[in-house]
Amino acid sequence: MSFGIQIYDALGNPLLDPQGRYTRLVYEAEVTSSGSVNLPELSGKQSVQFGERVFLYNESEHYSVAANVTRSGTTVSWILADNTRTIISVFAYT
Repeated sequence: MSFGIQIYDALGNPLLDPQGRYTRLVYEAEVTSSGSVNLPELSGKQSVQFGERVFLYNESEHYSVAANVTRSGTTVSWILADNTRTIISVFAYT
């Protein structure tokens, strides 16, 4: 039985498959401006990173993709489209 999230690149190659790799959350933060963080625990590992905008609609929170999040070595950087509350998440896997 399949479960979880699977992420593929533009060519259809798997980037994240929890059934075949050990995946763990290594960083999560709520931000309101662009920035970066150094995560030494990413050394020697692959990762997937993304940002989700948090916004209110009919008095409840909703989420949408809102940031350009990139990785260089062990540094993860993000550029926000605006200063809306955004949750940055980084998952490492082996």
